[in-house]
Amino acid sequence: GTLRTWPLSAEDADGERILLRHVLDDPRIAVDPRGDRVAVSADDGPVFVMPLEGGTARRLEGFSARTDWATSLAFSPDGRLLAAAPLWGPPEEKVIRVWDLESGACHVLGPLPGAGEGFVGGVNDVAFVDGDHIVASSGTAGLLLYDRRDGTHRILSPRPGAAVAVG
Repeated sequence: GTLRTWPLSAEDADGERILLRHVLDDPRIAVDPRGDRVAVSADDGPVFVMPLEGGTARRLEGFSARTDWATSLAFSPDGRLLAAAPLWGPPEEKVIRVWDLESGACHVLGPLPGAGEGFVGGVNDVAFVDGDHIVASSGTAGLLLYDRRDGTHRILSPRPGAAVAVG
């Protein structure tokens, strides 16, 4: 139930820092590419974004408590956008939510192909290819590429996927 940071440098005298106290039984965590923010998914639906140096956590709404299983997270390469998608939940919540962390706007992509109850059509992992394209892996829908500008997607592979990484 606690998100903490520890210094990796002996020169850092601040020591351990608590960033968030919330129910986090199976959280997913992402650090923005600039290294100044972290995002974490919570069991009751929200996603939190907070500065690594400490401060107030920002709660991003969108998913309900019915999507309380492993919501995958990814920052865009410039750190401005945050994408999140649930592994488990009802079909109508099998979407990718993309928040603009500067404006506060939220854009929804989906529903994902084959979205069903529970794990069916759930997302195991998400990653930004660039500021406009997101890759999502699903155990039932395969590997998908979304264009966030127009909401379209294409199936890169129908084979089940567990994780994605973009370099």
